[in-house]
Formats: sequence, structure tokens, C-alpha cells
Amino acid sequence: MRFATAGTMERALGGSARDLGRGIHWAIGALVAAAALVALVVSVPRLGRTLVAPRVGSIAVMPFVPAAGEDSVHLLEGLSTDVIRELQRFDIEVKRASASTVSDPRVLQQRLNADAMVRGSSSRADGTRKLRVAVIRAGARDLWAGEYGLEDVALPSLARTIAQEIATALRIGVRPGAPGPGHQTNYRAYDAYLRGRMLSEKRTPADLMRSLDFFKQAAALDPDYAEPWAGMSDSYMALGVPPFGGLRPVEARRLAKEAALAALDRDPNLAEAHTSLAWAAALYDWDWTAAETRFKRALDLNPQYSLAHHWYAMFLTDMGRFDEATAAMRRAEALEPLSLLIHRDVAWIAFCRGRYDDAIAQLRQTLQRDPGYAAALTLLARALAATGHHDEALAELEKARADISPGSYLSFRGYIEALAGDPRASETLAELRRISATEYVTPYYFALIHAALGQRQAALTELERAYLEQDATLGSINVDPRFQPLRADPRFEAIIARMRFPSRQ
Repeated sequence: MRFATAGTMERALGGSARDLGRGIHWAIGALVAAAALVALVVSVPRLGRTLVAPRVGSIAVMPFVPAAGEDSVHLLEGLSTDVIRELQRFDIEVKRASASTVSDPRVLQQRLNADAMVRGSSSRADGTRKLRVAVIRAGARDLWAGEYGLEDVALPSLARTIAQEIATALRIGVRPGAPGPGHQTNYRAYDAYLRGRMLSEKRTPADLMRSLDFFKQAAALDPDYAEPWAGMSDSYMALGVPPFGGLRPVEARRLAKEAALAALDRDPNLAEAHTSLAWAAALYDWDWTAAETRFKRALDLNPQYSLAHHWYAMFLTDMGRFDEATAAMRRAEALEPLSLLIHRDVAWIAFCRGRYDDAIAQLRQTLQRDPGYAAALTLLARALAATGHHDEALAELEKARADISPGSYLSFRGYIEALAGDPRASETLAELRRISATEYVTPYYFALIHAALGQRQAALTELERAYLEQDATLGSINVDPRFQPLRADPRFEAIIARMRFPSRQ
């Protein structure tokens, strides 16, 4: 029988134990303390060291860094993302840490609000490539470290191995209800998938189209591999949403749904595929019940999937459930603390609530981290215009001009000019019409300019055209404050009724 403390042993033995004297008492205490210490010692795999692992409740995974001169950024960044996915199966909060310019580990750990960080870097010596991964705590020695050969045949299963060894070292069990390990693919399919994922995250029309080529290549190399199909779905959806791409909404909807369903055919428990279907149901079908059901299913499968929390927050915003939306977005932000897009979309919720000063403050914080971030600059321009700072709004928009499509730039500029009473707004609107002959421009953008010009019937005609085209942007119509002047019009009310928005809670 084993006793937790010397006192427990003494009480179990009764009064006779007390008669043994202080020497025996302290000896027992020392033995039990030594046993407790042994229970905390963890063997570190690969490197042959032993460390005492403290309690770790949250961990942030940094992008793995390739050796100088190596063309393997996509592989190592993708590998670190897959380590995150595998760690999410365990009972620990896992944060995704995008690349950061912060070099001080203490500052970075504080910014990430994590108990520890996972870092990895590759090296090459004597023709052999190796990856060293460590769990570190700022100001302390490594909690765990492992070294792995980066052989092509082993790479697709390496993320699972790393995650399992980290969990073992930190004494973390599998999360109750977590899906089992996913499909193991071959190196060539994995490489193509990671290249597609890296391009998709850039969110430019050209990169999104290139991402589809790699996702299709990965799917052809491994027909049972579900993740490339989920990647295709996300790329198709992005291509159907201004300003990311020029796909017609109906075409984007069809292709995105087909790809997401193909992913679920291969893995019914893939949270990414359920999230893709949820967003498609919201963006294109305007089936709000189905969308929410899918989001909740994705979050049941993986409560730590930040993108599911993020997109669910955007859905809740469109539903006018702003408090819930803010909570969901903050949860996404907690899981991915360095994400500029999540930080920016906190401001989008404030914008939709008409809290422009809050939105402006949030966007200025975002731009402190990346002054050229176009998504934040364009939203800042709109928020400034809403508060009457039209010249400043145009100046902020101009900073983003090189990074957005010509149609998006003209749309935002025409709207700001119209709000300011600038006669150039009509010229900008005419130019936008000319561009729409060669580039898809959502009718929503035309409607905003007409509404700001006071041309209510023209604005409503454009919104009706957006409805007929199943335009993805129209999901925000019920909360977008820029359409406030149209809300009492029967034509506007008819569009809202046809879209079957639930009553606000």
C-alpha cells in the first residue's frame, strides 16, 4: 500500500507509529517526498535528457522555421499547423501563433497568454535534414525537446508523432470526445496539400486559383485524403466573395459545396469540412438554421478550431446577435492571438453595431502591428467616413489601393465621396460600371454608393439584383448600418423577408 504523505502513513499505523520517534518520522517523510519527485520526472524522447514538467494548461505553437536557404517554408509551416491539429485532440488549450516580429520570448509568451510555447527549426548537416522541436517556457530551461529526421517518407506522420510525444512529456491525456487520429497520406500528396494551403491563406485571386491546382493534385495523388477537398471548398468560397476573387456567386456556391461534401465523404468527423459547409449555407444558401447546426457540429468535433469560432462569430454578427458574436470572436482571438484578421473582425462587429469609435480604436491597434494591412485600412476608411472624417478616410483607403482589386477600391472610394457630398462620386460610380464589364463587382457595392448619394430606388434595384445572383455579400444586409436610410422602404423589407432572417434575440 502506498501513502500520499508521512502523516497518512502514521495515522494508518496507529499510535505505535508515533512511538517510533522523530527520526523515523522524518525518514518516512523524506522517502515519500522522493517518491513524489520521481513521479514528476519525465523522460524527453530523442535527446536523452530528463526534465521535471510543471503544470501546463495552455500551449502556443509557433511556425516552424526552415534552415537558411531551404525551399521548405510551406512544409514546415504546414507541419506546425498539423501539430496544432494533433495537439487539439488532447486536454490542453492550444493556440496558433502566426509569425511574429517579437524576438523577446518573455514578451511573446505574455502576448500569446500561454503557459509555454512550441518552437521548431530545421537544420542540415552531412546531407541529412533534421527538425528540432522544443517546448519552452520564457526564462526557464526547455520543458521538452525532440529531434527528428526530415525524411520524405516519414513527414506526413511526423506531426502526430511530435504531438503525442509532447502530450506524453507533459502528462496530458486525450480530450474526452475527441475524434481519433485522421488519415495518413503519402509525402507527395501532403506536399501538394501544404502548398495549396499556404497559397489559399494569402487570399489574392491569383493565389487562390493556384491553391486549387495544388489541392486537386493532392486529391488525385491520394483519393482518400479529405483535407484537400476542404481546402478546395474554402478557396472556392473565397473566390466568390469580394474583394478576394471574381467567381460568380452561383458558381462559387456550387463548387464550394461539392468540395466540402466530398471531404465529408472521406472523413465525416473533419471539423474543417463541417465549417466549410456551415459557411456555404450562410453565405450562399441563406439557410441560417443549417449554418448554425453545422458550426456547432464543427465546434463539438474540435472546440479549439479557431476558424470555426471566427466564422461562427461572423455568422452571429449577420444574425444581429452581437454579444454572442463578440464572445465567439474573442474565443477565436484567444486561440489565435496574433491573427490580424481576427483582430480586424472584432472591429467589424463594432462597426455593424454602429459603434464607430470602438471600431476605429480597434483598427488602429491592428494597424500598429501591420501598418499596411489592407483589410484593416479599408474598414478604417469606412468607419472614419461614418464619423464624418472623409479626407482622413480617403487617405487611409489610398494606403490599401495596391493590395485590393480595382473594383473594390472604386467602390469604397465612391461610397466615401458620396457621403462627403463630393461631386466626383458620380464619376467614380460611372468608372465602376465600366470596370464591372471585365471584373465581377457585387451589386452590393453599387447599392452602397447609390444609398450614400440618396438614390434610394437605384440602391434597392441593386440589392434586388444581388438577391437574384445569390451574392455572398448580401448576408450582412440586415445589420449593415450603411443601409439604415432604406430600412423603412417596402422593397427593402421584402428583401429581408425573402432571405428569411430569424428575429433578433
